[in-house]
Amino acid sequence: MQTMKLRGRPKNGSSSPGFSNILLALNAVLMAGLIFHLRTPSPTSSANNEGSLLTKADPSKQQEEVATTAQIPSHQEEEAQRRETEVRSFLDIAKRTGTDKVLGHQHFKPCLEENRICVKDADKTERNACKPWGHFYDTLYQRWLEPYSGDSVDTFQFLEIGFYQGKGFKAYQDFMPRAEAHSIEISCVKDGATWSLGNTAKQAFPDLYEQLIAENRLHCGSAADLDFLNQVWNNHINRPGSPPLKVVVDDASHLAQHMIQSVFFWFPKIEPGGFMIVEDIQPIPSAGAFRTDFLPQVMSDLHYCGFPSDPQKAFFPTLYPLMHSISCEMHICIFERNQEPATIDLPVDKLTPPSYALDYAQALQAVRSTPVV
Repeated sequence: MQTMKLRGRPKNGSSSPGFSNILLALNAVLMAGLIFHLRTPSPTSSANNEGSLLTKADPSKQQEEVATTAQIPSHQEEEAQRRETEVRSFLDIAKRTGTDKVLGHQHFKPCLEENRICVKDADKTERNACKPWGHFYDTLYQRWLEPYSGDSVDTFQFLEIGFYQGKGFKAYQDFMPRAEAHSIEISCVKDGATWSLGNTAKQAFPDLYEQLIAENRLHCGSAADLDFLNQVWNNHINRPGSPPLKVVVDDASHLAQHMIQSVFFWFPKIEPGGFMIVEDIQPIPSAGAFRTDFLPQVMSDLHYCGFPSDPQKAFFPTLYPLMHSISCEMHICIFERNQEPATIDLPVDKLTPPSYALDYAQALQAVRSTPVV
């Protein structure tokens, strides 16, 4: 290999071999350093298979990031912490108050194994869950009303229809402590004179009874009487400055005609996003038509669009524009409000179920029309 000679300024008109050698040595050192730098990855980078450079993590910074991440709870941890401090268990609370809404759990094994605490004709019932006396409503309440069980939710109104002995009311009150809880009960009219069992509300919890009466939160009357319901609504629920009505539960007579009256009167008044719950729709003579005749109409309306070519009109024009979803578990259904504003001043005819509400065959005849081609 031929060596390149570097020329410097000649001294006294002649070149200096020593100076040239020094320049050559310096040039070699610089070139070697440059080559080493290009071939050796930096401490913060490494080459991948294609020759591109990828950033390497600094071990000291990794430790700092791990320590910082450990101090910031994940979404799952935050949810777990929130549940521990705020969310309540309806099952545990209902067990404590003794309401039959969850007694199916307690009575299930004794009924199947010892044939006690069973419903009438339990031995003839095919479905085991129907044999014990009591219900399994806790799963529905927990799933849908859990967001209302925390201590930080805004105050809202809750209405129970059917106080009876107050065990269910106490369960709701403890499960949703931020609720301004109301109840309607016929047994306390004239101190129970109109009810064969007397004033069950006063007998069971006299102190709570007196408190609720004094605070205008226990309303004595028939939940099927529109005049009485309007008084409760106008004077106590829809009063100036009152919190929004978010949850209504029907657990009263178990008569289908009373149950649908509750839906027609209260569902439109519930605020957007709220719920109407109807219990005890099991196959018994008094309540059976709610399940077999009314519920199919509401379910059909949930999917109603009103296309001109549709040969069938809506069954319940008052309800379907406000309906977001319907969910049912065994012997209980929950109707969810959409985001349309509450309709609080409906005329009486809109608050009254149509004659076909409990007759599905008649209802089909009433809503059929000639399709528009």
